[in-house]
Amino acid sequence: MKKINLLIAKLGNPIKRLEKYLLDLGWIEPNFAEQKKKELFTLITQELKRASSEKLPPIDDMFTDIYHEVPPHIKE
Repeated sequence: MKKINLLIAKLGNPIKRLEKYLLDLGWIEPNFAEQKKKELFTLITQELKRASSEKLPPIDDMFTDIYHEVPPHIKE
């Protein structure tokens, strides 16, 4: 984690650098990143509300999607 922080300190935020690069090329509009942040925030908020309103599966189904055959130590 320290190496990543040092790289960011040295080179700057890679997301901001990419945004500046795409702006310089004319591939995105100046307010593109802010618009996308708002859209994603709205989408994520909606999905979190939807997911939190769903009924939780039974505890017995905890490993059904992981193992073809549940190992004996987990069956216990």
